[in-house]
Amino acid sequence: MLLIDSLYINNSGGLSLLRLLVDEIEKYTTNVFYLIDSRCASYFNDIPGDRKCILKASMIARYKWYTSTCMKYDKILCFGNIPPPIKLECQVYTYFHNINLLNIPSSEPINVKLASFLKKIIFNFLKRNTNYWIVQTSNTQNELVINLKESYDRIKILPFYKVNGFSKVNINDRDGYIYASNYTRQKNFEFIVDCWGEMAEKGLFPTLHLTLSNMPKKLFNRIESAKRKGAKIVNHGHLTHDELFILYRKTKAIVYAATNESLGLCLIEAMDNGCNVIAPDLPYVHCICKPSCVFTIFSIDSFISALIKYEDHSSVTINYSQNRLNDLLQLLLS
Repeated sequence: MLLIDSLYINNSGGLSLLRLLVDEIEKYTTNVFYLIDSRCASYFNDIPGDRKCILKASMIARYKWYTSTCMKYDKILCFGNIPPPIKLECQVYTYFHNINLLNIPSSEPINVKLASFLKKIIFNFLKRNTNYWIVQTSNTQNELVINLKESYDRIKILPFYKVNGFSKVNINDRDGYIYASNYTRQKNFEFIVDCWGEMAEKGLFPTLHLTLSNMPKKLFNRIESAKRKGAKIVNHGHLTHDELFILYRKTKAIVYAATNESLGLCLIEAMDNGCNVIAPDLPYVHCICKPSCVFTIFSIDSFISALIKYEDHSSVTINYSQNRLNDLLQLLLS
């Protein structure tokens, strides 16, 4: 029997990928059991109660569950970044897709850096409990090699995502830009908003579309300040996937400012819906795509220059991310 341990996955892109994986697995077999974070239990009401365990996400609860029930499984996928708390005889794969657990920007406060240091200690202790790591890009693979001293032969690159298959829309029929993502410090929404405010002061007024359902007061105030300068910023709040994809198809490009990413699901979705990419000149970006324009992270002048260059040339983004969903399913179900 296969075990999908998704404890610690409860929102955002990780939850979307988990739901996709569960849907695909259920097409082929019911000989699978799911360990699910209680914070997202309602997303999996369709899974019968005898094939899932809803658990509060904690190291102690996970350890107790593994020591009492896990011996009956032939293969395990830990989808929540962290290997099992104990060494097992069966084949274990750990899908690692939260690069911020290992690579914390120097600008982060001391408490975040301390938490990162402690997590690295835990990862180094638990890495012996997985046979292989599965990651989404070579950038994430390199982070595991550098931060956990892992060997390349223990890391499989298997990115997966839902293929949308959009109807081609001429870029000239689109207008404005989009930054569709949930708020985290690493996404640098403040930087993008400041860029829009600076452009307004220079007499440039492109439209920026956001999809933030929650944001700190500080970001809200910065958006309002930029708007007072004349910046065109529209926050649509939470959107369904269908609504988001429609919005993608109305915009020319996604502007992205994250300091690091594993897959960058919103980049994949944007490209899949015909958007170009304007993003930082950082390794993770070049692993995902060849963007239309790049800028120096945290440099407003560089960002504005990149946007003006894009407006003048509108070069097309090339998507490098091959969908390996079928390969992942074969690995788990064979």
